[in-house]
Amino acid sequence: MTEYNKINDDVLLINDFISPQELKKVKDELTFHKDDIVVDPFIDHKYSVYLRMFIDKVYEGRRTDSDILSIVGSKMFSEETYKITRELDSYSFQSFPHTSSNETQVTSYMNGGHYKWHQDLGHARTISYVLPINMHEKKWTDGELKLNYRPHSGAKVEDIITIVPKENQLIMFSSHVLHKVEHVKLKSEDVFDGRLSINGHVGHEKNDNLAYGS
Repeated sequence: MTEYNKINDDVLLINDFISPQELKKVKDELTFHKDDIVVDPFIDHKYSVYLRMFIDKVYEGRRTDSDILSIVGSKMFSEETYKITRELDSYSFQSFPHTSSNETQVTSYMNGGHYKWHQDLGHARTISYVLPINMHEKKWTDGELKLNYRPHSGAKVEDIITIVPKENQLIMFSSHVLHKVEHVKLKSEDVFDGRLSINGHVGHEKNDNLAYGS
Protein backbone atom coordinates (compact mmCIF):
# COMPACT_ATOMS: atom_id res chain seq x y z
CA MET A 1 0.00 0.00 0.00
CA THR A 2 1.29 3.43 -0.96
CA GLU A 3 2.29 5.58 2.02
CA TYR A 4 1.28 9.21 1.81
CA ASN A 5 0.87 12.26 4.01
CA LYS A 6 -1.94 14.75 3.48
CA ILE A 7 -0.50 17.98 4.90
CA ASN A 8 -3.78 19.77 4.23
CA ASP A 9 -6.30 19.95 1.39
CA ASP A 10 -3.77 21.68 -0.88
CA VAL A 11 -0.55 19.76 -0.14
CA LEU A 12 0.17 16.04 -0.51
CA LEU A 13 3.34 13.93 -0.10
CA ILE A 14 3.56 10.43 -1.60
CA ASN A 15 6.47 8.29 -0.42
CA ASP A 16 8.45 5.90 -2.64
CA PHE A 17 6.53 7.21 -5.63
CA ILE A 18 8.18 4.95 -8.20
CA SER A 19 9.81 1.56 -7.74
CA PRO A 20 13.61 1.09 -7.38
CA GLN A 21 13.71 -0.42 -10.87
CA GLU A 22 11.81 2.54 -12.32
CA LEU A 23 14.02 4.97 -10.42
CA LYS A 24 17.10 3.38 -12.01
CA LYS A 25 15.61 3.82 -15.49
CA VAL A 26 14.84 7.46 -14.72
CA LYS A 27 18.42 8.04 -13.54
CA ASP A 28 19.83 6.33 -16.65
CA GLU A 29 17.86 8.72 -18.86
CA LEU A 30 18.95 11.71 -16.78
CA THR A 31 22.57 10.62 -17.27
CA PHE A 32 22.00 10.53 -21.04
CA HIS A 33 20.62 14.10 -20.95
CA LYS A 34 23.03 15.55 -18.40
CA ASP A 35 24.49 18.11 -20.82
CA ASP A 36 20.98 19.31 -21.69
CA ILE A 37 20.32 20.61 -18.16
CA VAL A 38 21.48 24.19 -18.65
CA VAL A 39 20.76 27.83 -17.82
CA ASP A 40 17.49 28.94 -19.40
CA PRO A 41 18.05 32.34 -21.08
CA PHE A 42 14.42 33.26 -20.47
CA ILE A 43 14.66 32.99 -16.68
CA ASP A 44 14.55 36.33 -14.87
CA HIS A 45 17.46 36.00 -12.44
CA LYS A 46 16.02 38.72 -10.23
CA TYR A 47 13.50 36.12 -9.10
CA SER A 48 15.05 32.71 -9.71
CA VAL A 49 18.38 31.00 -10.38
CA TYR A 50 18.45 27.37 -11.51
CA LEU A 51 19.26 25.07 -14.45
CA ARG A 52 16.61 23.17 -16.35
CA MET A 53 15.66 21.02 -19.32
CA PHE A 54 12.20 20.95 -20.89
CA ILE A 55 11.97 17.22 -21.37
CA ASP A 56 8.51 17.62 -22.93
CA LYS A 57 10.12 19.47 -25.82
CA VAL A 58 12.97 16.97 -26.17
CA TYR A 59 10.43 14.17 -26.63
CA GLU A 60 7.70 16.20 -28.32
CA GLY A 61 5.49 13.90 -30.34
CA ARG A 62 7.19 10.78 -28.94
CA ARG A 63 6.63 10.86 -25.18
CA THR A 64 6.61 7.08 -24.96
CA ASP A 65 10.30 7.08 -25.98
CA SER A 66 11.13 8.72 -22.64
CA ASP A 67 11.35 6.58 -19.51
CA ILE A 68 11.01 9.72 -17.39
CA LEU A 69 7.77 10.83 -19.04
CA SER A 70 6.36 7.31 -19.29
CA ILE A 71 7.18 6.17 -15.76
CA VAL A 72 6.33 9.36 -13.89
CA GLY A 73 3.27 9.98 -16.05
CA SER A 74 1.83 6.49 -15.73
CA LYS A 75 2.15 6.58 -11.93
CA MET A 76 0.90 10.15 -11.65
CA PHE A 77 -2.19 9.50 -13.74
CA SER A 78 -3.07 6.14 -12.22
CA GLU A 79 -6.23 5.11 -10.40
CA GLU A 80 -4.10 4.59 -7.29
CA THR A 81 -2.99 8.24 -7.31
CA TYR A 82 -6.48 9.46 -8.21
CA LYS A 83 -7.87 7.60 -5.20
CA ILE A 84 -5.42 9.40 -2.91
CA THR A 85 -6.01 12.85 -4.39
CA ARG A 86 -9.79 12.49 -3.98
CA GLU A 87 -9.21 12.64 -0.23
CA LEU A 88 -8.11 16.28 -0.51
CA ASP A 89 -11.08 18.61 -0.43
CA SER A 90 -9.89 21.39 -2.72
CA TYR A 91 -10.86 22.24 -6.29
CA SER A 92 -7.31 21.57 -7.51
CA PHE A 93 -7.16 18.02 -6.20
CA GLN A 94 -10.80 17.17 -6.83
CA SER A 95 -10.34 18.14 -10.50
CA PHE A 96 -6.98 16.37 -10.82
CA PRO A 97 -8.42 13.13 -12.32
CA HIS A 98 -10.01 15.25 -15.06
CA THR A 99 -6.91 17.21 -16.09
CA SER A 100 -5.83 17.17 -19.72
CA SER A 101 -2.37 18.77 -19.82
CA ASN A 102 0.99 17.96 -18.24
CA GLU A 103 4.16 20.04 -18.39
CA THR A 104 7.35 18.25 -17.30
CA GLN A 105 10.89 19.55 -16.80
CA VAL A 106 14.11 18.64 -15.04
CA THR A 107 15.62 21.26 -12.75
CA SER A 108 18.83 21.54 -10.76
CA TYR A 109 19.54 24.24 -8.17
CA MET A 110 23.28 24.77 -7.77
CA ASN A 111 25.10 26.87 -5.15
CA GLY A 112 23.06 30.02 -4.56
CA GLY A 113 20.18 28.64 -6.61
CA HIS A 114 16.74 29.74 -5.44
CA TYR A 115 13.26 30.79 -6.50
CA LYS A 116 11.52 33.71 -4.78
CA TRP A 117 7.87 33.68 -3.72
CA HIS A 118 5.63 32.96 -6.70
CA GLN A 119 2.54 31.12 -7.91
CA ASP A 120 2.51 28.61 -10.77
CA LEU A 121 -0.21 30.40 -12.68
CA GLY A 122 -0.85 30.23 -16.40
CA HIS A 123 -2.07 27.57 -18.83
CA ALA A 124 -4.97 26.80 -16.45
CA ARG A 125 -2.58 24.97 -14.11
CA THR A 126 -4.18 23.33 -11.10
CA ILE A 127 -1.52 21.04 -9.58
CA SER A 128 2.25 21.52 -9.30
CA TYR A 129 4.52 18.61 -8.50
CA VAL A 130 8.15 17.95 -7.55
CA LEU A 131 9.90 14.57 -7.55
CA PRO A 132 13.39 14.93 -5.99
CA ILE A 133 16.18 12.75 -7.41
CA ASN A 134 19.65 12.11 -5.93
CA MET A 135 22.09 11.10 -8.67
CA HIS A 136 24.99 11.04 -6.19
CA GLU A 137 25.30 11.03 -2.43
CA LYS A 138 23.59 14.21 -1.30
CA LYS A 139 26.00 17.16 -1.13
CA TRP A 140 23.67 20.18 -1.06
CA THR A 141 22.04 21.74 1.99
CA ASP A 142 19.10 24.10 2.56
CA GLY A 143 16.93 24.51 -0.55
CA GLU A 144 13.69 23.84 1.32
CA LEU A 145 10.36 24.28 -0.42
CA LYS A 146 8.16 26.73 1.48
CA LEU A 147 4.45 27.34 0.95
CA ASN A 148 2.63 30.43 2.22
CA TYR A 149 -1.13 30.41 2.86
CA ARG A 150 -1.61 34.07 3.78
CA PRO A 151 0.29 36.09 1.18
CA HIS A 152 -1.97 39.14 1.41
CA SER A 153 -2.44 39.44 5.17
CA GLY A 154 1.14 38.89 6.28
CA ALA A 155 2.13 35.30 6.97
CA LYS A 156 3.07 34.19 10.44
CA VAL A 157 5.54 31.38 11.01
CA GLU A 158 2.71 28.93 11.60
CA ASP A 159 1.16 29.81 8.22
CA ILE A 160 4.23 28.66 6.29
CA ILE A 161 4.73 25.00 5.47
CA THR A 162 8.36 23.90 5.04
CA ILE A 163 9.17 20.75 3.08
CA VAL A 164 12.68 19.30 2.90
CA PRO A 165 13.02 17.47 -0.45
CA LYS A 166 13.45 13.71 -0.07
CA GLU A 167 14.40 11.42 -2.94
CA ASN A 168 11.45 9.71 -4.60
CA GLN A 169 8.91 11.46 -2.38
CA LEU A 170 6.44 13.18 -4.68
CA ILE A 171 5.35 16.63 -3.55
CA MET A 172 2.00 17.77 -4.97
CA PHE A 173 0.34 21.10 -4.20
CA SER A 174 -2.30 23.43 -5.62
CA SER A 175 -0.66 25.70 -8.19
CA HIS A 176 -2.32 28.82 -6.77
CA VAL A 177 -0.48 28.46 -3.44
CA LEU A 178 2.38 30.94 -3.05
CA HIS A 179 5.71 29.11 -2.69
CA LYS A 180 9.47 29.48 -2.94
CA VAL A 181 12.73 27.52 -2.96
CA GLU A 182 15.28 28.65 -0.38
CA HIS A 183 18.90 29.33 -1.39
CA VAL A 184 20.90 26.15 -1.92
CA LYS A 185 24.39 25.67 -0.49
CA LEU A 186 26.75 23.47 -2.53
CA LYS A 187 30.51 23.33 -3.11
CA SER A 188 30.42 21.11 -6.21
CA GLU A 189 29.86 22.42 -9.76
CA ASP A 190 28.48 19.09 -11.00
CA VAL A 191 24.86 19.53 -12.10
CA PHE A 192 24.04 16.12 -10.62
CA ASP A 193 25.22 17.26 -7.19
CA GLY A 194 22.62 20.03 -7.16
CA ARG A 195 19.07 20.00 -5.82
CA LEU A 196 17.78 17.91 -8.72
CA SER A 197 14.16 17.11 -9.43
CA ILE A 198 11.62 16.17 -12.05
CA ASN A 199 8.84 18.69 -11.71
CA GLY A 200 6.01 20.27 -13.54
CA HIS A 201 2.38 21.32 -13.66
CA VAL A 202 -0.87 19.59 -14.43
CA GLY A 203 -3.93 21.44 -15.65
CA HIS A 204 -6.53 21.84 -18.35
CA GLU A 205 -6.30 22.72 -22.01
CA LYS A 206 -8.01 25.95 -23.06
CA ASN A 207 -10.77 24.01 -24.80
CA ASP A 208 -11.36 21.85 -21.72
CA ASN A 209 -14.71 22.57 -20.03
CA LEU A 210 -12.96 22.50 -16.64
CA ALA A 211 -10.17 24.82 -17.72
CA TYR A 212 -11.29 27.95 -15.94
CA GLY A 213 -13.76 26.51 -13.46
CA SER A 214 -16.62 26.76 -15.96
